[in-house]
Amino acid sequence: MKAVPGLLRMMSIGAAIATLTSTTVYAEAAQAMELPLVKATAHIDKVAAAGEFSGAVLIARNGEVLLEKSVGLARREQKVPNSFRTRFNLGSITKVFTRVMITQLQKEGRLKFDDHIARHLPDYPDPEIAQKVTIQHLLDMSSGLGDIFGERFDATPKNEIFGLSDYQKLFADKPLEFEPGTSKRYSNAGYIVLGLIIEKHTGTPYAQTVSKRVFEPAGMTGSALLARSDLPDDAAFGYTRENWMAAMQGGDPPTGEWRLSTDTMPGRGSSAGGSYSTAHDLLAFDHAVAAGTLCDPTYWRDHGGMGFAGGAPGINAALESDWDNGWTVVVLANLDPPAAMR
Repeated sequence: MKAVPGLLRMMSIGAAIATLTSTTVYAEAAQAMELPLVKATAHIDKVAAAGEFSGAVLIARNGEVLLEKSVGLARREQKVPNSFRTRFNLGSITKVFTRVMITQLQKEGRLKFDDHIARHLPDYPDPEIAQKVTIQHLLDMSSGLGDIFGERFDATPKNEIFGLSDYQKLFADKPLEFEPGTSKRYSNAGYIVLGLIIEKHTGTPYAQTVSKRVFEPAGMTGSALLARSDLPDDAAFGYTRENWMAAMQGGDPPTGEWRLSTDTMPGRGSSAGGSYSTAHDLLAFDHAVAAGTLCDPTYWRDHGGMGFAGGAPGINAALESDWDNGWTVVVLANLDPPAAMR
């Protein structure tokens, strides 16, 4: 075909304009995105300098990490800095892993959400409670089971709280706080029972099961339910101050120097909290759930994505994702709440 010089010139000019236009649009979009990221970075630096944050922050969109920043010390005594390889205690975010595994077992036909505890744990210490409380009650914290923390927890040597059966002793003989399904109240005890159901069906301890069923398939290579007495070098120690909880509830600011929170921690975490992970691992987890790699994502998709936090002395973690718009934000801290949540 014979070339038409005038047409070729017009096509070249058109292509150049299109390229220029797309470049301009991209530049404007990049600039619009850059400003909040710059503000976020400045805010992280500000709260770190004020001693209010020590940890790691990750912001990603559609799997692309746009901001990653770590500040503060993972181990103050040895002056070990936090990094993106640092493993942080997630606190109650571990409950999400437990929910994922219960969903897996439901899909496998091993349980139903309306099953009572007694069907899966026939030796549960209180048969009457076991006949009243369903798995759904446990999942949505409407079981009436109380907490694992309190005077009994405080009086128990922490190295004696290692397996889920040890946690069960902290609450199993207590009466229900309300009739199942009639109210809702935050319940770590309920998630201990869910962990026991998982152990019953898999035949392996929770720590091994969560690695096999959640961490490995999601590509969470830095995640594990670690023992307090044998923390690896890349795991952050937690630091706490007096009155941090009262301050969160509107009281006076925390007092005293930062001190290790080790003596407040059980020997190993549980199905209710205490696993360790990295910011990149939580990003991988969010994507694995959204993609249906781990379980049916309908529950979280109906909520628009994930929104979880965990906190305890020297521990605070937050995962927020907006699946409709592709955003994921992870903040991990080795200080008291609300270090990460704020």
